[in-house]
Amino acid sequence: PCLPFYLEEYFDLVDWTGRAIRDDKKGHIPKHRPKLLDALGIAEESWVYLVKDFSRCFGCAAGSWEHLTQHCARSGHYWSKGHHACDKLSGCG
Repeated sequence: PCLPFYLEEYFDLVDWTGRAIRDDKKGHIPKHRPKLLDALGIAEESWVYLVKDFSRCFGCAAGSWEHLTQHCARSGHYWSKGHHACDKLSGCG
């Protein structure tokens, strides 16, 4: 399936994220908020937290809690990381 955003918006989010995480780099956190964060309804602070601590928050898979539990069942696992991380994102759960 197609992703519900333009490639340019994704690149803008990746660039913004890198600047938000590396505050020692020139151009730390651009003044503009990426359109994709607005479209996805994700708070800037939540996004940065989850990206910085991705493996701790999600483990080896990320997505909505529904998709994570489906992935867990298909993979033969009994539990999955990510419930708390999904709670930090609006629209997840």
